[in-house]
Amino acid sequence: RFRAGQSTAMASSQDINTGRIVCPYLDTINRTALDFDFEHSCSVSLESSPHIYACLVCGKFFRGKGKQTPAYTHAVEEGHFVFVHLTKGTFHCLPDDYEIKNEPSLNDISEALHPKFTKAEVEKLDENQELARDLFGRRYLPGFVGLNNLNKTDYLNAVLQALAHVRPLRDFFLLAGSGQQESINGHNNVETEDHNSSRKRKHSKSNNANPAEFSHLAKCFSLLLRNMWSSHRFKSNVDPHMLVQAVSVASNKRYHVGKQAEAGEFLSWLLHQLHVGVGGTRKSGSSIVHETFMGRVEVTTLIKKRRKRGEESALEILNAVPVANDDAVA
Repeated sequence: RFRAGQSTAMASSQDINTGRIVCPYLDTINRTALDFDFEHSCSVSLESSPHIYACLVCGKFFRGKGKQTPAYTHAVEEGHFVFVHLTKGTFHCLPDDYEIKNEPSLNDISEALHPKFTKAEVEKLDENQELARDLFGRRYLPGFVGLNNLNKTDYLNAVLQALAHVRPLRDFFLLAGSGQQESINGHNNVETEDHNSSRKRKHSKSNNANPAEFSHLAKCFSLLLRNMWSSHRFKSNVDPHMLVQAVSVASNKRYHVGKQAEAGEFLSWLLHQLHVGVGGTRKSGSSIVHETFMGRVEVTTLIKKRRKRGEESALEILNAVPVANDDAVA
């Protein structure tokens, strides 16, 4: 067993050809214990910070990697040495603290942690009919996966399932996972059809959408959609825990776990939050949400013509004339 203070030379080996450090503990990774859908907070201190690491042996989350941090202590006491930074996606060996780089055997974990899509992959999503397989051998079709009910969050799951299949919105947030502004700008134009004619109107997307500046809620929504459409998941269902927590905070617990709500009201609230979260303003076409869902309303007003005086119908005049009966004539 590795002990704290042991030298790097004993804890790792170096590839002569590439010069990279090879971690000898990669075979201790237990992929069936990994679940990255839960909120990234330390299991010991319950803190949420940008520096949370997941133990790849037991699947628990810990803060930090320096001495006296929960991750360091866990590595020393439990003998679990391989960790992944949940935000950056980098792999580390603790407690000796060296980064594991250019390791092909860890690519599947990277894809499960941070799914990413290229423009070519996004354009072929609707044509895909190939089933993917999770670690347990269960087959699933990407994009058509179940969302766990976290106690009366069925209304939220229904809205998310619907939005995940609105193509312009879906494509935008899938490409936002790359973290690069040019990946989402200038993608497919949004087309809407005028029902009174065969003419189509095209709208160009906002040219200043920067995924790095998205709100926390918009980032969680992007991650959830990428998980739903990913073919590299370790399990065939998706847990919307991170998005549910972000929704609860943004709505001041108006939409919270254990509290039922109307799906229609939540849909309106969520679309507004996403519109603002990606940089949308009051200006028309300032976000993908506005371009996709903002339509035109045609109003037809019917004016009832008032009749002028003296234009009574013959029937009305006839009804107004008293009719004499036989007794009165006699």
